Amino acid sequence: MKFDSVRRAFSKLLENDELSARQLFLSAGVAVDVSEELAQEVKKVGVSTAVQERLKSLEPPSLDDLISKKERPPYVIVFFGVNGVGKTTAVAKVARLLSKKRYAPFLVPADTYRAGAIEQLSMHAKALGLPIANSRYGADPASIVFDASKRLRGVARSVLLIDTAGRTEVDKNLMDEMKKLVRVASPDLRLLVLDALTGNDVLRQVDGYGAAVGVDGFVVTKLDADKKGGIFLTLSRYRKPVFFVSFGQDYDSLEEFKAQDWVSAYS
Repeated sequence: MKFDSVRRAFSKLLENDELSARQLFLSAGVAVDVSEELAQEVKKVGVSTAVQERLKSLEPPSLDDLISKKERPPYVIVFFGVNGVGKTTAVAKVARLLSKKRYAPFLVPADTYRAGAIEQLSMHAKALGLPIANSRYGADPASIVFDASKRLRGVARSVLLIDTAGRTEVDKNLMDEMKKLVRVASPDLRLLVLDALTGNDVLRQVDGYGAAVGVDGFVVTKLDADKKGGIFLTLSRYRKPVFFVSFGQDYDSLEEFKAQDWVSAYS
């Protein structure tokens, strides 16, 4: 994969044409503030080093190591994200990956608000042959999470994957609900799911969820539709890991992020 708009932007920076560079960065989905940071970094260290350092900051720790360090299972992962980013499908894909590694993923439909959300995750569970917690619309998501955590307490290699409601990050009722869920779940990992095509709004989503419930890392979806590549440069501002990247709808179209695999796409 080659992100030509970003490459052209870097070329313009080397030509000292910052205005054109920033316009190209913006068209590639790089947040405005980040494009300004990049301009300064390229002047100081060059394109290759700037890209290497930014992508290296996104390299995640080994999920296997994180899970193995939990003294008493289950290991708990909560997925957040606005509507439309592919969050529920991402939960299913992560469950598939964990299952292939011989963990025991358990799906928790804690989105009791959006019509069809429980059925959607249930369909994924059936297709993958994985267990799923009981849920119903209008129920308290925190109660569903509590019951699921209790059920899996002490079960070897178990991983709780919690799908949450996907309204906007400025929805106060949503965030109050998320805060309660996080208090009850005591998650080991809080992942924000982001659409690769989001553009400048990425900063608002990360800042909104970060302030309300905390964000430990990211899942980037829809990379098969992204020809511009701004998302990783934007996320590098936070120096937090991208745990997974997702391509398409197939359950196996998800990979653990490896920074070096993406360096050549930018420079």
